[in-house]
Amino acid sequence: MFSKIRLYNFKNHRDISFDFDLINLIYWENGSGKTNILEAIYLLINAKTFGTSSISDLVKFWENNFMLSGILENDVLDKNIKLTFDKTLHKTNLLINSSAFSKPKFLNNLSISALFFSPQDINIMYLGPSLRREFLDETMLLWFPNFSKIKSKYAKILKNRNKLLKDISSNKATISDLDFWDNSFCQISEEYYSYRLRFIDFVKEYISSISSILENKYQIEFIYETKVNLNNIKESISSYLSKNKQRDIMLGHTFIWPHLDDFYFKVQTLDSVHKSEEFLSRWENKSLLLWLKFLQIEFLEKIWEKKLILLLDDVFSELDDKHISLILEKCEKYQTFITTQNIPNFTLNIPNFKKINLN
Repeated sequence: MFSKIRLYNFKNHRDISFDFDLINLIYWENGSGKTNILEAIYLLINAKTFGTSSISDLVKFWENNFMLSGILENDVLDKNIKLTFDKTLHKTNLLINSSAFSKPKFLNNLSISALFFSPQDINIMYLGPSLRREFLDETMLLWFPNFSKIKSKYAKILKNRNKLLKDISSNKATISDLDFWDNSFCQISEEYYSYRLRFIDFVKEYISSISSILENKYQIEFIYETKVNLNNIKESISSYLSKNKQRDIMLGHTFIWPHLDDFYFKVQTLDSVHKSEEFLSRWENKSLLLWLKFLQIEFLEKIWEKKLILLLDDVFSELDDKHISLILEKCEKYQTFITTQNIPNFTLNIPNFKKINLN
């Protein structure tokens, strides 16, 4: 269990410490730093920032460094873990029991990982498709840390191909120069998809369990949208690039790639079919996304030996007590951290429920 954390010069917190239990409710008004505590836990345990945050932005205003430390309790030996960041040197240090580790070895030596439930996560059906793709990529990064290298390499190849397209358009390069980058793009895209599709296939297989959160009123299907023939990825992308080469040159962009894909929930009633965001209520869509996050947990548990910590940031707004209780039932076997403005009534009689007031 993650039993203690200290934040020093982290965002709005000067120097503050907390002891934790199995279920932890962090509450007070907006702007008090509740989410910052969850971000600190996520960063300390996963050795990476949540979302697209730059680590430099996490240093308290007017300061040059921050420090996070915590205690992981287990049956054999407690581990004191620490992460420090120096803004001037742009250097991060990771330590376990005062010994420094590289990021891969630091993560391999921890028995837990943290999963973040943000308000943005459970509203992604209403927001841009890039956020839905980020959700898929987050799963890959948690499951397979080296996926970050694949993603970085993919972005570099895509950037170089798009630059070359613009150079060809302005007569600074020839069409034949595209051959190398087209081949590289096809190879890295195939590798990219090989990871993403494992989670996609898992969700499709187990999506029926989501219907229960909506009292089985609808038939729910998970739809993944792509231009790529997923049964023959490399050849499909290669054929598309070849057929659309002149258009790509004219526009200076590549228009087939993992980062143009999208997904949605298809809702089927007795007499009609709809996209969830166009048909279901806001709380129903929110419940669907929360259940998708729990499928993400189940996917990670099937391939991991690590324990998971759940970080739930203001996700219970717009949900009634019945659906909140269903969510908490799913959280029972995990150490959980919840932020909220007020103490909900349903928490009053829950055992091992620690309330942390930031006032």
